[in-house]
Amino acid sequence: MKITFPKVVAGISLIVVLLILLALYWHFFMPGEVAMLSISSDGRYVISTDSKEWAILWDLKTHHKTTLNRKAHIFSAYFIPNTHDFIWQGQDKVLHFQNVERGEFRTLQLPFYVLGQAMTSDEKNYVAGDIASGLRLLSHDKWITLRESDLNDERQSLGNGDELTADKPYNLSFSPAQDKVLSSGYAVQLWNMNTGKLVRRFPGTVGKTFATLSPDGKYVVAGDEQPNGFVWETTSDKPIVELDDLFFGTLNRHNSKNTDKWTWDKTGLIPMPKDFSQSNGFQSDAIMAIKFIDATHYLRFTTYIPYAILYEVNNPKPLKYFPLGRYPWPAVDYYIRDQAIDTSWQTHTLVMGKENGAGILVYQYDPKKQTLTKIWNGRSCILFC
Repeated sequence: MKITFPKVVAGISLIVVLLILLALYWHFFMPGEVAMLSISSDGRYVISTDSKEWAILWDLKTHHKTTLNRKAHIFSAYFIPNTHDFIWQGQDKVLHFQNVERGEFRTLQLPFYVLGQAMTSDEKNYVAGDIASGLRLLSHDKWITLRESDLNDERQSLGNGDELTADKPYNLSFSPAQDKVLSSGYAVQLWNMNTGKLVRRFPGTVGKTFATLSPDGKYVVAGDEQPNGFVWETTSDKPIVELDDLFFGTLNRHNSKNTDKWTWDKTGLIPMPKDFSQSNGFQSDAIMAIKFIDATHYLRFTTYIPYAILYEVNNPKPLKYFPLGRYPWPAVDYYIRDQAIDTSWQTHTLVMGKENGAGILVYQYDPKKQTLTKIWNGRSCILFC
């Protein structure tokens, strides 16, 4: 069959039209990669905000999703503890308060874009990260700056942490009584929520850091990109546990400052899976995030590697490696997305974003068998899902 010039033009025009339609579909009907998500304490719901400014509410029981807004600030998804109330911020800096059953019930104009946030269950005390001003507390209608934003040595990074941009959100977790909040980003600090005063700083971490309080409020668990991993009691800045290296085991310093005399001991160290690696085959143990999965066990996440590692809070050695799956790859790609991971320790549920593409991944942990199973690949497109 002879191909004429008009047929070629028609074919090219058709391709162009299809590409335009695909671009329009991608723009209007496809959310972006989850930047931040938060799960309700009872494990029923998740609020997510993503790179294309969509705020989405997910029902993990019915697998129903609701698009709340398409002009949401990407680092603002947060479920208020022990409630079905959640908050997210619009591009106009307005903080929206919504309840799963009764919808929006309150708004609050903020003077900045949040970079991670948390609110007590009674909704009287609110703490949020601000790129320009650091960590700020709103208590009794007054703003208190807890920590100034700066570029000193605490913000130095092994990657691009010397930039002032949103290199990493603040991680915030409450004590059981919600009278104290633990913050981390480039330093690990415990604050009194009633006075805004620093209770304790936990030294030793380097670069980008993720820390959390244990559910009983007795311990602080932290890890960084070095990687260093520590467990402290909240009453002391002296670590009670220093995590073993995944490759070499326990570091014995032999009370010597001479590093040439230091040795490694692999006794009791479980072998890592053969595919514990990045997509290019490179192995790493840089700690990206830490989340409790039950009252005494937490999951450690490694940058770029689709595994969760199980630990018991008083044990420096890993207990198990859980594969998270590679199709799709979970959101363990950048520290800026370390809050695209969350857990309900009460229901032993893990929720994560995806490295590429919209949607969430949901896993169920069995504390008796110590297993982790993927139970839902949640997709968030509107058409052709």
